[in-house]
Amino acid sequence: GIVKRIKKLIERHNLTNNVHFLFDPRKGAPYVTDVRKSMKKSRILIFPSTIDAWSITVGEALSFGLPVVGYDIFALKHAYGDCEAVIRVPVGDVNQLAAKVMELLGNRRQLSKLGRDALQFSKNYYTWNDVVSAERQIYERLLSQ
Repeated sequence: GIVKRIKKLIERHNLTNNVHFLFDPRKGAPYVTDVRKSMKKSRILIFPSTIDAWSITVGEALSFGLPVVGYDIFALKHAYGDCEAVIRVPVGDVNQLAAKVMELLGNRRQLSKLGRDALQFSKNYYTWNDVVSAERQIYERLLSQ
């Protein structure tokens, strides 16, 4: 039901040319090449997950130079807390999430700077060894609670 609600909101606000579900949100992309093509066409990643152990999608977006706007969940704080290109808003605050996205899309200079920050972060941090290590830390922390 949430996908239908989001699609209705997109239509109501005349955003059908700007906001797309590239793949079925429940299944994901059928091929990695589809993700690459989509990321290259995008300017920002909206990541409205309220719970996640680790988000490879955020890392992929950063590696394509895309700023990310998402909720202030543990996974984003832990894995990307020092990345200025990952902007976190209070969990569940849809209005603030939307406002931050609109602010970025309306400010090309800031969007460009955050895109450079995303690429720099990816180059300095985002290796598979780092991913595995960080994911393990997250699972261990969640299991110890």
